[in-house]
Amino acid sequence: MKKFIAKHSHILHKVGLSLSFLCAIHCLAMPFILVALPFAGQSFLSENSEMVLIFSSLILGVFILYKDFKHHDSKVPLLLFAISFLLVISHLFLHYHTLLSFSSVIMAVAYFRNWQLHRSMCHTH
Repeated sequence: MKKFIAKHSHILHKVGLSLSFLCAIHCLAMPFILVALPFAGQSFLSENSEMVLIFSSLILGVFILYKDFKHHDSKVPLLLFAISFLLVISHLFLHYHTLLSFSSVIMAVAYFRNWQLHRSMCHTH
């Protein structure tokens, strides 16, 4: 299993980056969608979809960022990811959609920075 993950880690990086960008797009577009298309906003892009995007990205991020931290020893992606996680937790209690928007953007930046570090350290891609 470890060989499979090591062989396909670049795919996991792309999936994590894609999920966080998809979440950022969703979070930034949601206020406009809710104002312009209230029926579509409530039935198609519900709060459940944003929670699935955020938490799947968080789970994948913990795995990828910690694994890569062992190789490149840069704490920047982990710090950004921790800030993003704290904003998600704050949103659960305060219910400010802006917190999720900031969180997803910060998470995307953490993934992107980690991906840059991974590519500079890994010579097989």
